[in-house]
Amino acid sequence: MSNLANQSTRVSKILLQLGLLILFWWIGSIIQKQFNLPISASVIGLFIVLIGLMTGVFKLNWIKTGSDFILGELVLFFIPCFIGLMKYKS
Repeated sequence: MSNLANQSTRVSKILLQLGLLILFWWIGSIIQKQFNLPISASVIGLFIVLIGLMTGVFKLNWIKTGSDFILGELVLFFIPCFIGLMKYKS
């Protein structure tokens, strides 16, 4: 039962941290639309995260597990691109 509880805690931690990262993206989207910036909302969100980490407004362990999960699954987003390149390379 302990293993199931640990896994459930880990999944909920990942979902909460992903929600926090999505919140930063959403704030970046609002800033981008409000000021009509030519920069992507996700880049603005990353700058918000960077500034927050550098100033100590929030700690790295608040988003570490969620960001590690995203980076671990990132390769799945590139598989369709590579298959398309291999199929239509000529």
